[in-house]
Amino acid sequence: MTAHLRQLIDVTTGTTGYTGPLTRTQVERVAAAYNGRGPLAVKYGQDTVARIDRAAAGTVPLYFYER
Repeated sequence: MTAHLRQLIDVTTGTTGYTGPLTRTQVERVAAAYNGRGPLAVKYGQDTVARIDRAAAGTVPLYFYER
């Protein structure tokens, strides 16, 4: 998964081996691309960033796979 995310970040930023911060829009695009293409993928990207914002505010938990 990490390699895939790395590739999506490079594609989204237009820079191979990108290092640095990502904008909110870039994170949405990476999350959408991870999930595919089309309107549902775009919605997933938006939902991802909204969930991260709410988790940072302490209003919802983030979910992780159980071990």
